[in-house]
Amino acid sequence: MAEAKTSAAYLHIAERSLDDAKVLLSHPDKKHCAGAFYLCGYGVECALKALLLNRSTMAQRPKVLKWFYGKPGHDLDAIRKKLRDRGRPVPGACQLEAGLWPERGAG
Repeated sequence: MAEAKTSAAYLHIAERSLDDAKVLLSHPDKKHCAGAFYLCGYGVECALKALLLNRSTMAQRPKVLKWFYGKPGHDLDAIRKKLRDRGRPVPGACQLEAGLWPERGAG
């Protein structure tokens, strides 16, 4: 697969990964759940990368793209921190869970 270099390309990969995950989860024998969860995580990673590129200046983008290919570029918390630094905070998993299911509480 060619390297994504634009926000639109990362968003396309995110959408495709989530679509693939849905297919795996719809399989009747449920043997592919681990693969579906992996693809969901990858989809989230690519969506966050799309947002980060979108929130970066043209001058920042080459450095951001290079950063994506290092270890921190696959760390959702590191990507979230970069987004927060650019004024676009993204809730963490516990915050999202508490927001989606308030009756469960945080954490």
